[in-house]
Amino acid sequence: MSEAVSLGVHRRELYALRDKGNLEVVSRGLYRLIEMPAPSLPDFIPVAKNPQWSYLSYFCPSIP
Repeated sequence: MSEAVSLGVHRRELYALRDKGNLEVVSRGLYRLIEMPAPSLPDFIPVAKNPQWSYLSYFCPSIP
């Protein structure tokens, strides 16, 4: 939301779009336009947008 506000979109406009069903809340402060294609890995969007999380790690079972 802060990116949209910094670009001149008022919070009320975002809330109105959400209430009309044009925006989907992905996580707190993170929205997605309904008309855009669904992301292939939606769980990674909040992680990628949060600068406090510096890395992702994948754990794979060791191959004997």
